[in-house]
Amino acid sequence: MTETLPSVFSQGFGASSATTVALLVFALGEAAHAGFDGRPIHMVEGHASGMRGGGAHLPPGLVWFNEARRRMGFQYTEVKLENVQIFALAGAYYGSCFCPAGFWKSTRAASQACQDLIDSDPKILSGPHATLLRRVFWHCSIMETCLNLELGFPLPNLQRFEEVITQEQDLGTEDGHMLLHFYSQIALRRVLVDFHNKLSQKAGPSVSSLPDRIRECAAELEIWRGLVPVRFAWEERSPVVLPNSIILPRMSTPPSPLINMPSSPGITRQQQPQSMFSIELDDAPERYPNAIDVQIALLRSRYFYTKYLIYRPFIYKALHYPDLMSHTDVVGAIECLRATLKWPVAMSPTCKHKRLIPCMFFFTQSFFGILIIYHLTRTVPALRKIRSLCGDEFEIELNETIGLYLDWVRDLKEIDIGTRFHWDVIKALYGING
Repeated sequence: MTETLPSVFSQGFGASSATTVALLVFALGEAAHAGFDGRPIHMVEGHASGMRGGGAHLPPGLVWFNEARRRMGFQYTEVKLENVQIFALAGAYYGSCFCPAGFWKSTRAASQACQDLIDSDPKILSGPHATLLRRVFWHCSIMETCLNLELGFPLPNLQRFEEVITQEQDLGTEDGHMLLHFYSQIALRRVLVDFHNKLSQKAGPSVSSLPDRIRECAAELEIWRGLVPVRFAWEERSPVVLPNSIILPRMSTPPSPLINMPSSPGITRQQQPQSMFSIELDDAPERYPNAIDVQIALLRSRYFYTKYLIYRPFIYKALHYPDLMSHTDVVGAIECLRATLKWPVAMSPTCKHKRLIPCMFFFTQSFFGILIIYHLTRTVPALRKIRSLCGDEFEIELNETIGLYLDWVRDLKEIDIGTRFHWDVIKALYGING
């Protein structure tokens, strides 16, 4: 922004790409501020919505965003870094408004613009803007991987540059913990891609080799968790506690997530485990500086999402080939069920600031699928037996999880027709009235 804002201030809001980038940043800034401190957009059965600021069809930042959209057509055919940033930022804004179609189209446009830029000017990877290009490249790669795994969208040719980008991995040195978080997401994406490739090889894994491949991927995932920076780290069985070895300061007055709070004051050695996330959604949510709870919840929830995907083939086998289930298969199915429990992103305080959660749609899809699996564990004999082996503590956590995920879908059905369909299905499965 050291180049963009001075240009806008000196030349005014014209039709330049710098103006469009600035307007999109302003739109996202207003959405983030309102998403943190704004009023809930509605009440659902006495519960305040986690969508804050604006309204269901009038999201915060819309004036800035519409001004940016008026100019985006002028940059559509340009081949420059700003064009990639414009579509990536537009996708992020659509995501904050829970507009999946806009998010998909903008993300795909950003990926295509990134490909065009590298193809037309390979030297940019070693030029003065190489760091910015690598950041937006990995952002596009992460988003495209999610679209591929969740919706089966074909992967763009962006992945053919991955080896080159990997060799030049420097993403900068500023924004310390933000970059550590980003690096962790890049590494987790690689685990996901590796698992997907192993599971969908053309010849297809044989029945005998599938457990071995799943075991390899699960081991890779555990290695990843062990390498997570201490600021975000957690123990496997304690996903709701504050990061290992530090206590983050809570805010007595509402802070803005846009203000850069110093990280060293208020951080002390942890004396005992302290919960960061709660299932008590009606209580006033805790407030943390820089929306650090969202960062931590995202990383932990994506870890459990990856683990859930890795072990999900065992659930499939239990559904379709229950007579062929081995002890290893049963253990794998249990691991899958355990991986679905109480993802921090669905807990307070993070779920109370949904506009700050990138790609809410992906989590909604996952929660919908998980709730269907929970229903099947009550109605399908093989899965019912596997569930009975999980123990009493699992049952308590599962019931708490059902409440969290139902609340998530119930909240978002008010603003998205697709989620309304999810809710209608869930109501029928769980016998919910109203």
